[in-house]
Amino acid sequence: LKSQLQALIGLLEQSDMAALAAHDAMPQQHGRSGFAQLLQPLDRAVAALDFGAALQHCKQIGHELGLQPGLQSGWQPGLQPDTDNATASHPTAIR
Repeated sequence: LKSQLQALIGLLEQSDMAALAAHDAMPQQHGRSGFAQLLQPLDRAVAALDFGAALQHCKQIGHELGLQPGLQSGWQPGLQPDTDNATASHPTAIR
């Protein structure tokens, strides 16, 4: 989950539309009571294409799950996020 959040954070920071596929690839269950409820604000922000809010929600989710410190963007130019090549079906977003 941490690597998926990192990938999503990187895409959101770059306003990359591949964030939609990365979000869809995230598990909706995580062995924690209330996890789906924790994702609801992120789901709404992504659906509204509000990447700024989605970025903040990702960071909050990492905090809530105890995945921080160390949860930061792993994005680097030229690297594909760890989303099972989800970006292959989503060309580079208009920036």
